[in-house]
Amino acid sequence: MWRPERLGVVAALVAAGVALIGLFDLAFISLQAWRDSGVPGWYREQLGLDYEGLSGLPENWVYNTGDEDNPIRRLVSTFLSPLASAYALVVALIFVLSRPFRWWWGLLALLLYAGLLYTHTRAAVVALAVGLVVLALAQRRLAPTVLAVASVAAAAAFFVAYPSIGPSTTYTLAELEWLRENAESEPGASTDPFSSEESSLASHWRNLRDGIEAVVDHPQGYGLGNAGVVAKRTGVEIKAGESTYVELGTDAGLAGVVAFVLWSLAVLLGLLRREPWVAAAFAAVLLLGLQTDVIGVHWIAVTVWALAGMALGRTRAAEGAS
Repeated sequence: MWRPERLGVVAALVAAGVALIGLFDLAFISLQAWRDSGVPGWYREQLGLDYEGLSGLPENWVYNTGDEDNPIRRLVSTFLSPLASAYALVVALIFVLSRPFRWWWGLLALLLYAGLLYTHTRAAVVALAVGLVVLALAQRRLAPTVLAVASVAAAAAFFVAYPSIGPSTTYTLAELEWLRENAESEPGASTDPFSSEESSLASHWRNLRDGIEAVVDHPQGYGLGNAGVVAKRTGVEIKAGESTYVELGTDAGLAGVVAFVLWSLAVLLGLLRREPWVAAAFAAVLLLGLQTDVIGVHWIAVTVWALAGMALGRTRAAEGAS
């Protein structure tokens, strides 16, 4: 019978592969090779996602430093975006750091954390820290809290230095033209990774605010398919995007998102008493849901919720047997 611990080992090993492939890609495969591949057509023709800013590749494959001559690559692995790669690494790191210390767990944690840093996903670093604090509370250990603080400090230093040490690439002339036009529509954007005016952070906050307003203005919801990527693929007007919670509120109404939140909190409380590392990973994913449609990241929807169900189901089966 598969147990959460065994699936955690599998998740950690798969995430190690994601990190290795992503780091290899940054070191040895140029962005132009991806432009010339069938990947842009795959996103456009198979997924219905027509990206404009990076020759058909997702724009978030590159970190825009504000310097046209110095865009920086972000870790992309096995067709996972930087965000989805980062979330896989967060879940794996929480599992690894929940284990009793062994040198092989330490090496694996360093690899996973290096991959996480190169995704340049600030929300994932925050989610990792929150997950480790939850792990510390559930396991009644101080070490995860210390690691959470150290992780945030190391990531902050890395993000500040990233424009200088990250793998640099170049834009094409067509991409530069698109970026300049896009910049004119967002004047005053900052390149400081910790500024609320930084373009990515400002975009996430704006989308979250607009989504909340959409749910409040139309609490009964608009029906399925009116939010996020689903709406984009089908040519429907996007009522809300990015956040799991506002997308659920847009599709299923205020009652739907409240039911999801209450159910998620009940699952989390049950996990805290039964499987600390799964509870910590689940808490991290729920936090990430503020920024991203985590349910739409298929491996999260399959793996993390399956882990939660296995942990709760196994305990109930054990209680019934006793």
